[in-house]
Amino acid sequence: MRKSFDEETVRETTVKEILTKEIEELVAERKICFANLRVKPYEDSSANSIFHQRKINELNKLNRKIEEHQQAINRIDNNTYGFCENCDRPISLKRLEVQITASLCASCARDLTKSREKAASWGKFPQRVGQFA
Repeated sequence: MRKSFDEETVRETTVKEILTKEIEELVAERKICFANLRVKPYEDSSANSIFHQRKINELNKLNRKIEEHQQAINRIDNNTYGFCENCDRPISLKRLEVQITASLCASCARDLTKSREKAASWGKFPQRVGQFA
């Protein structure tokens, strides 16, 4: 059973503030990246295509990061932040310090990576841990 402690509430509030600040920074970065899509810095159209594809890839990466941050905030609000979405065990503080948006414990993240590597050889990708185990 999960307990709410004052110290934990303070820590979660701080994490939420960090996540919110990072979202603001990512959104600002996304705006700049989006503005760059309108630019045609090269005379060569194929060079412009490569430039634009890189910017689109950057936008997609930023959008994924923003979504991960928003999901972490939702987990804080739902009192599930810091617990693995797969096995419901606590995620280590070291892991959360390194990856503040982590939603899986190290063990489940490793299992998911192994499942994806295995599935890649089959041309399929698992959506959850253990799907192709």
